[in-house]
Amino acid sequence: DKIIGSISSRTPEIISVDEMGDYIRSFSHPLFETVTALMAKTTIRRGVIHNLDLKDVYLNHPACDWDVHRELRHKDRPFIYIPSTPEEGKLWEDRQRVPKSSNKTSVDRTIPIDDELRDLLLRWLTVHPGSLESNTPLFVSLFRNWGDRIHAQTVQHKIREHSEELGYWYEAYDDDNINPHYFRHWSTSVIDERLEATGAGGQATTTKLIRGDEEDTMDNYTHWSDDRVKRYLDVCPKFYD
Repeated sequence: DKIIGSISSRTPEIISVDEMGDYIRSFSHPLFETVTALMAKTTIRRGVIHNLDLKDVYLNHPACDWDVHRELRHKDRPFIYIPSTPEEGKLWEDRQRVPKSSNKTSVDRTIPIDDELRDLLLRWLTVHPGSLESNTPLFVSLFRNWGDRIHAQTVQHKIREHSEELGYWYEAYDDDNINPHYFRHWSTSVIDERLEATGAGGQATTTKLIRGDEEDTMDNYTHWSDDRVKRYLDVCPKFYD
């Protein structure tokens, strides 16, 4: 895509929640179970996986006592913060480092974390090889470059390898391949459809809040009210029931 761009919209086959649960659990590894569950519940891209620090995650747990980003400072339940600013190969002044991948979102956003994802993150942090401080990368490699911030290409490689093993990889550029970007399509479709089915209204706005779509669509005044958080958590797909 960086070289030739996309010539058509993607229309992937959306597998069932049960199938996605089987896919995620079959990693049988706390790192990639957590990474894929996070993408499947929140629409985030693989660049976000690379850029997240512990300061970007509030888990409301006594063992997680690092200082969080100011956007999470007053949250009363688990949330994740995703900034818009990181650009691949360009100094990120706020963090004083040069990211190897971009977040690719036009707005800063926060997304609620459901209980299942919180537990997955806590399980991952029990084996995280680094010190648990604000500037510690959330996800680090346990393979090549052990202990270093996980690279987006590692996420790409491991998910492709897993998809090939499970029969979810067809041919190059096939929309039905389960690759990192597939999760963005999958979670957008599942969450928006479930929100619509509740009949409570407002599903488009909530989905845009999760995805971090263009700022003008949110009008700068739409935020996570208690009711909107509850609606999202009620429909957030579960993989370990």
